[in-house]
Amino acid sequence: MKNTQSSRLHRQIATIHKALCRELFTINGKLPYSKLASLFRILANRIHEYNDDSEQLWYIGELDYTTLDSMIIGAYWHYSEWHSGQWSDEYATMCALGKVFSPGYTSAPKRGDSEFDVYHALGKMARKANKTPVYDFQPLIAR
Repeated sequence: MKNTQSSRLHRQIATIHKALCRELFTINGKLPYSKLASLFRILANRIHEYNDDSEQLWYIGELDYTTLDSMIIGAYWHYSEWHSGQWSDEYATMCALGKVFSPGYTSAPKRGDSEFDVYHALGKMARKANKTPVYDFQPLIAR
């Protein structure tokens, strides 16, 4: 029974991961920014339910746009900065992601970190949804 439930959850997690990659990293995304929070909550809840001891779960996305763990970390940091209070969907998403990722003494991802791509993509989508400028400044390298 446990093996069947674990394999079912693994398939669900992989499917949600693939859907989120499509929404964040391709031009084929169809979901508005406001719907992504609920998809991330479902993902976090499925991961929280997954109780198989194997590391197989963390290989999801290894050959895709981003790995599952990088997706979770980037999304956590995004929603920690982009929520409108404790009763918002974004805050609930941050809390759900917090059940599977504990930031400890870490800080938001920086350019070059594997989590930055998710963090940055969600930030651009949030700015676009909130009708704020979607600038993508590249830092100048000091000589």
